[in-house]
Amino acid sequence: SNERRDSFHSHPPHPSSPLFNRPTPTMGFKGTHPSASVSVISSASGSKHGGGSGSHRRGSSDPATEPSGGAPSKKSSPPVATKKLGQKWVRNFRRRASATRLVESAFNESGSVDLLPQGQGREEKEIKIPLDITNVEAMEAASIDIKERIREKGSITACESAEILQEKMRILMTVWAHFPGAMSSEDVLEGYKKVVERRGDTPENTLFAQSICPDEVNHEEGDITDIFSKYCGECFHMGGLAGIPFTGKVGFGAFSHHVPDGDGHCAVLMAPHIGIDDKGRFGSYLREGQSHSGSCCGAAVGAYVHCRSGKPIPDLSVDPEFYQFNYIINRIHNRMDEIVGETECAKQASLSRFMHQIGTELLSKCVNTNFGGDKSTLVVLTGIQINMPRPFCDFFLPLDFYIMKKDGTREDVFDEAFGPKAAEQNYCRPCM
Repeated sequence: SNERRDSFHSHPPHPSSPLFNRPTPTMGFKGTHPSASVSVISSASGSKHGGGSGSHRRGSSDPATEPSGGAPSKKSSPPVATKKLGQKWVRNFRRRASATRLVESAFNESGSVDLLPQGQGREEKEIKIPLDITNVEAMEAASIDIKERIREKGSITACESAEILQEKMRILMTVWAHFPGAMSSEDVLEGYKKVVERRGDTPENTLFAQSICPDEVNHEEGDITDIFSKYCGECFHMGGLAGIPFTGKVGFGAFSHHVPDGDGHCAVLMAPHIGIDDKGRFGSYLREGQSHSGSCCGAAVGAYVHCRSGKPIPDLSVDPEFYQFNYIINRIHNRMDEIVGETECAKQASLSRFMHQIGTELLSKCVNTNFGGDKSTLVVLTGIQINMPRPFCDFFLPLDFYIMKKDGTREDVFDEAFGPKAAEQNYCRPCM
């Protein structure tokens, strides 16, 4: 219902925000029929044929894509599986596809869907009542896990599907509770492009640099580092541990003098990162091929644990091979009182914000506009990269976005890109 939707989205996008008037996304995955990813959820039968593998294409002649009760197209023969299983299976398949379309239509119109009616095992499975789906990305992530369950066991019940969906919504609500305003990397790029392209900055006349932790989880396909590099082109790497721009003034000087001739521009993306595992614990992440979660960001968490343990604080003039880690320890030690929280999750979230402060403070000492022509500018976007548990796409919390001009003045373009008070909004578009 709309009331339940409003209670979840306690801070809706401002009407002037570019996020407010986005077209409602459809469910499903890129290149698949939108109903294929959720058809098993709407089926109460739990048949191993109900969900499919997502292979039904948009515009296909499969029974799943025909109107309820309709016949297959005369231009092509029914699938081999349909011939073997007979007309009874065809009727059941059409009925499931029809139910799926009803779910999708209700979701796109009202913003939430209750897929598990009363009496279908809620009580014994402790399913939260009501079970509403209020986010497309939660549906997509759940659909992937549901498909895997079907492949492993051959079928899935409505109650089991509901449990998976509930878990995905719980993960999202945990993220938004600590990082209101976190959004998909695609949304961040769209906001960035909207601002810079209005001012004539293009990939052809702008050189891009990023200061991101070298941890491999930050550089996977679809992450903000990946999509920005693909849009901007060549990328200069300024970041060390925790995303702090350890290349310093020398590194920025080398980077800025690589700008295109004339009024070339520079753009910098700087962000620390924080992981969240499938249990909803911040500062942890379950990596590919491992059976247990590990710390993420490892450098930030390790330095924080060092300071909490009461161990001696290392001298920065000693052990240069540990300089970056020792630098982080010293900075955290000097301002431990700023890392606060009633729970460990809250403390880890506070730690990531503090790492953002460390990074931005050092970045501000390194950057300048001593490059290019009279109209050359420096664009700076900073925030926190949130490594989401698979199969979610990573999120990003933008915190600062400005353009520095030749005279040293800064134009704050945050609201223009992400809307007024974007840091208080709970919004995310699906990563397709």
